[in-house]
Amino acid sequence: MTSAIAKNAWLNAKLAYYEENNVFYAPDVDTYAEMWAKLFNVRAYLSVKDGGQVPASPENISDEVKKMIDVSKNSQKEWYETKFSEDPKEFKGVDVNNENDLFSKEFELQKKKQEAFFDELSMIANFITNCSIDVKQAYKDHQKEFLIFIDERQDYFTAFGLSLKPPGRSAGISSSWSGSP
Repeated sequence: MTSAIAKNAWLNAKLAYYEENNVFYAPDVDTYAEMWAKLFNVRAYLSVKDGGQVPASPENISDEVKKMIDVSKNSQKEWYETKFSEDPKEFKGVDVNNENDLFSKEFELQKKKQEAFFDELSMIANFITNCSIDVKQAYKDHQKEFLIFIDERQDYFTAFGLSLKPPGRSAGISSSWSGSP
């Protein structure tokens, strides 16, 4: 597999992902990482709001997600309220002082996180399928080119006493000088 095949397969998988989700602008995609961070922030805010501790974040999260949850500042109730107000698309109509609104938002974010996970998993499966199809096609193309090359040079092979027959016509390579028909 070449890098061109991989790149083409990835771009086709991303395009299919955007088309399936009716997205025309990449930043409008709700990614799993974003949904995970938003859900973490809502759960942490519910904990901090009641005087509890912020839940521990996993050690293996990406730097991008670390910025979204900003563990150094997220023990402050105001930090979350500011974070939620900066995201009007996701938190429009959510009263951060109303626990029912926050629990509803938590449930909604959990569903969105699962949808994003399966969408991204589907995109990866699509990528693998595209790679497989493209590699198979490239193999067929190269095989055709090789067979055309052999057919075009039959005269040269015959002059040297070799008879190359492409698969399907006759098996393998035979040599006329050895007495074989």
